[in-house]
Amino acid sequence: MIGMAGSYHISLELNTLFGMETIGSLELGTEKDFAAQVFEELHGDDQVTGQGSFTLILTACEDGVKLPLTMKRCNSDELAWNVKLIARELFKKYNLEADDPDN
Repeated sequence: MIGMAGSYHISLELNTLFGMETIGSLELGTEKDFAAQVFEELHGDDQVTGQGSFTLILTACEDGVKLPLTMKRCNSDELAWNVKLIARELFKKYNLEADDPDN
C-alpha cells in the first residue's frame, strides 16, 4: 500500500456540491509503518463511492511531490473519532515511545 516517501500526512477534505475542499492536514511524520497503521484504524468507508461528508486522504510527500495513497469517506461523528485517534497516536509516538528525548 505505501512505498518509500519523505513524509506522510492526512488531508481532511469537505465534500461539497462543487468537489472537495481541503479543510485541514495532519502530519504523521516520516515512518511509513506508523502512517499505515494509523490510517488503517480510522473509521469510515474505504470505497471511493462511499457515503460521507468528509474524505480523509493519506498522502506521501517526497521532494515536494504529493502522492495520494489511499482514502476513506466518513461522517462528522466518524471524523471526530478519527481526529481524536490521530492525536492520541501522535501523542503516544512523540511522548511515550520516543527512544531519543531530542526526537
